[in-house]
Amino acid sequence: MSYSELQSRCEAETQNFGAELARVAFKAQPAFVRLSGQLGAGKSTFARGFINEWLTLCGEPKPDNIVSPTYNIVKMYGTKAPLAHLDLYRLNSLRELEQLGFEHYFYEQACCLIEWLEQIPEAVGHMPANAIQVELAQGRDEKTRTIRVRSSTKTS
Repeated sequence: MSYSELQSRCEAETQNFGAELARVAFKAQPAFVRLSGQLGAGKSTFARGFINEWLTLCGEPKPDNIVSPTYNIVKMYGTKAPLAHLDLYRLNSLRELEQLGFEHYFYEQACCLIEWLEQIPEAVGHMPANAIQVELAQGRDEKTRTIRVRSSTKTS
């Protein structure tokens, strides 16, 4: 088990930490990254850095704007090493996740980056054994964040 705790002082640092983790995850494909934290904790900011770096590593163009797929639930990025970005905030049950075909995203993509998995507690048990878990929390002020990374494999 690997564990690290980081302090981010601004949005750019949070994105940079996301990019650093993408470099680690890219080498460990298939990757599964779970982002957790309260609304406004920085999950989407972290995801933006992660996704941009993942696409760079694939040699693919970066999109102009990366936003959390709250309404679409799933957004796919890239074709060489596909990354599925899931936001489960609007889902309420494992049945809804099954209707989405979650196995395809959890197990068949080069990377699954998922937000709000805790919305469906029964789904947490479906995470792959090599899942990297990232918990983000607001720090002392509006700009700072504490980022905790846990993994069953080495992430540094």
